Amino acid sequence: MSNEIFKVLVVDDEEGIRDGCKRVIERMDFPVETAENGEIAIEKFKKDKYSIILLDLKMPGMDGISVLKVIKEIDPAVIIIIITGYATIDTAIEAMKQGAYDFISKPFEPEHLRIVFNKASEKLFLELERTRLQAEKQSMLLDLAEEKSRIRSIIDFLPNGLFVTNAENKVVFMNTVFRSDFDITVDEGLSIDSYTDNKTYIKHIESFLDLTPDDDEIPHFELKLPNGKFLLSQGKPIFRGDISVGSVFIFLDITEIKALESLKADFVAKVTHELRSPLATIHEQLAVVMKNMPDTSEKDDKYILSRAKEKTKGLISLISDLLDMSRIEEGVHHYDTRKVNIPYVLENIVDFLRSRADSKKQSLTYECHGNVPEITGNQPSIESIFGNLITNAIIYTPEEGSIFVKVSLKDKYISVEVIDTGYGMDKKHIDKIFDKFYRVKDDNTRFITGTGLGLPIVKALVEALSGKIVVESSPGKGSTFTVLLPFDN
Repeated sequence: MSNEIFKVLVVDDEEGIRDGCKRVIERMDFPVETAENGEIAIEKFKKDKYSIILLDLKMPGMDGISVLKVIKEIDPAVIIIIITGYATIDTAIEAMKQGAYDFISKPFEPEHLRIVFNKASEKLFLELERTRLQAEKQSMLLDLAEEKSRIRSIIDFLPNGLFVTNAENKVVFMNTVFRSDFDITVDEGLSIDSYTDNKTYIKHIESFLDLTPDDDEIPHFELKLPNGKFLLSQGKPIFRGDISVGSVFIFLDITEIKALESLKADFVAKVTHELRSPLATIHEQLAVVMKNMPDTSEKDDKYILSRAKEKTKGLISLISDLLDMSRIEEGVHHYDTRKVNIPYVLENIVDFLRSRADSKKQSLTYECHGNVPEITGNQPSIESIFGNLITNAIIYTPEEGSIFVKVSLKDKYISVEVIDTGYGMDKKHIDKIFDKFYRVKDDNTRFITGTGLGLPIVKALVEALSGKIVVESSPGKGSTFTVLLPFDN
């Protein structure tokens, strides 16, 4: 920064002092003017801007203290250095009271003047820099306020509800749509339970603080408002390093989708109900016909009837699975919830299916590790999850193979592993086996019948318990299905 922006005025009745000070200061690259008395100095100060003034204390006419008072009234920021041969404690106190910055006593050496003047100029530079930074800060604050206002306007214009939480799960921002949907009248800054009394949803929001940047699956949540509106809440955690410091949540209106799903579920339920009764009758009649067929009957006739019976059984299974899927999508499985002991459920399923495994000369074993706590859920749904998985393991494992069921604790989850030495599958199938009606077909499985709905039902039921299911498999080496259910779901 150039020194030329700071002009200096030397006021002294001694010409030698004025000229000596001017030479020293000009060599420091500061522009300097002089005045031989106080009256001339005040006139010059009124016409021009001076940053530093060297002012003699004792001058004929108007003395230095009087000049100091007038100049400070005009510009309180100017730096004044008193030059005097009569420096005393009393004059020092009086001058400092009137705003003098420093003293220099006559006679003085050029080096002494340079030291005092450097201190004064440094103060000027620092003050100028402080003013500049203050202006920049003010400008940035204005820009931030403008940007915040712009962002708030944009978010308020969104057709979806939105709110933001901090590390203490307090709502620090929300738009007008969110206020309207949840009928909110209080201001921002309160905890989330001040805006909704849905305790399950509050726990869902609180769980986002436990997420890490490595978590790929971000859970979502469906809400039904008192006015009958359905909303899907999707969230995104905000990280500072590896720590979650808050989250952003946005709501999608899925009311129409829910209405369509309800219509579809009603249609499926009606059609399947109308089909199941006649199919069950046909299946029973085919069984009676086959039982009463004489031994002399044609083999082709028996084969045709057995195939018909097998196909009707497959259709009945498909209809049952469709009904189950319809109930799951409708949320019926949520209604009857209670405390469920997972090890007890698994032990009963394994005992029930052991005869089926024995018929294929398979080894079916079960182990429980640790003190596994109970979870809250619908017991038939939980039995359906593990019944499906263990049955699949038996079906897709060849004779003399083995199935191992293990339950243990893993972090905040109950972990249930169903491990088999069966046919296994390629990685390309793993992402698709939970799609409706998808079945892995190869040389080993093409003669195995199924509906393709078992695993989609399992996944839907697991997710309804806020859990997750993981699959590991290799062709010819078997598969491991791991179900993780949270303690407090």
